[in-house]
Amino acid sequence: LIHLVLTEDLPGLFGAGPLHTDNRPLLEFAAPKKLYRGSLNIDLNAAGRRLLSPRAQEFLDAHSDVETFLNLVEFAASANLPMFTLLQRQVLNPEQQARYKRAVDGYCCRMPVPSYDIFNDAELKIRCAEIQIAAMRKKFSTQASLPIDHYNLGLALIAARHKEDAARELYRALELNPSYEPAVSALGLLSAETGNLEEAARFLSKAVDLNPRESDPYKFLGMVELRRGATDAAISNLSAAYALSPRDPVILSELGLAFMKQGQHRKAILYLRQALKNDPKDDETRRYLQFAEKKLARHRKKTSGTP
Repeated sequence: LIHLVLTEDLPGLFGAGPLHTDNRPLLEFAAPKKLYRGSLNIDLNAAGRRLLSPRAQEFLDAHSDVETFLNLVEFAASANLPMFTLLQRQVLNPEQQARYKRAVDGYCCRMPVPSYDIFNDAELKIRCAEIQIAAMRKKFSTQASLPIDHYNLGLALIAARHKEDAARELYRALELNPSYEPAVSALGLLSAETGNLEEAARFLSKAVDLNPRESDPYKFLGMVELRRGATDAAISNLSAAYALSPRDPVILSELGLAFMKQGQHRKAILYLRQALKNDPKDDETRRYLQFAEKKLARHRKKTSGTP
């Protein structure tokens, strides 16, 4: 379990901020709204503040082999905690791959999957989604279904690459509750993925109306508008998303790209630099930034009259 140790300095890890207490249970109300919506910022902040003693670090280094990680994945799955991204299946031998698949199957048979992003392996993602689909359809055959049931089935069908079936389930969720925003947003994203940007914008505009205090509908609508060529509308929606989630690297990167398309390279550079600061591994944003900086340098050279 050494790999589960984040730090030996908890005050340093969490830093300053309001305390969660019985009289003021901040996390009780904030956490459900952000559950499974984390970003790389959390991991980066935790990694930057991690403190291990030399003895603990030495022990960690000595137990970073494939077998140890597989043991950890199996243990975590048995406790209904998905840690499947710790390993690349390709590095495992046939016996280890069989153990890995058993851990995945066991978890997916027992638990509703919070997000199929818990897998970094396409085959295992589909495998788990098919297990979930079978379980949900069996449930539908014996129980009355709710909008959230059809929404979850729709997400599983998307993960299993059955997009037409997924759309039908999402529409079924809206038949039961026309104001069910998660299904509206999912249909918008599914439409965007299949290239129907006009329909995507229509669904995501409705999602914004249904949930104006969350950043994701604005973000996704802004991204769609940008790809439709409606740059002003994209900036308007992405700016609204930024006001609600100013550290989201995707919002920052998309805003930078939108301003770059308008020729506002100084603004683009500001947002793109902040996006990279929050997600240094984003190579696409780095390319956007390099392009914007070159364009700005050429503009300065041209306006200064330098030959």
